[in-house]
Amino acid sequence: MFDEKEAGGNVKLKIAIPTSIKYLSIGTSSGNVRIKEVLPEELRIKTKKGDVRIDDVPEKDCEISVSTRSGNIKTEFESGYVELEAKSKMGKIYNYYKGKGEATIKLNASTTYGDIIVS
Repeated sequence: MFDEKEAGGNVKLKIAIPTSIKYLSIGTSSGNVRIKEVLPEELRIKTKKGDVRIDDVPEKDCEISVSTRSGNIKTEFESGYVELEAKSKMGKIYNYYKGKGEATIKLNASTTYGDIIVS
């Protein structure tokens, strides 16, 4: 647990995660989350007022659940099997397949007041 108030304001944390990690769960109240260059087999991200971005991840089979109340969700995958559940009440959901390898992406996306873009 990290208390932003104790740190005196906005804080940016960069956390190195081992590539061998199997499960990762991240939660924030009003912070953005970016997953880059690592992808566990199971990933859970939940934020109230933050954007979530997942990109530059290695080829790997994974299950991802992302939810935010008022933020955007952007994901980019190159290959592998990805099962992605993305929910945003007031944000946009972007899912891009970069097409560098064979991929199966099972996407379940929902938003109340935003757009869903898949390409």
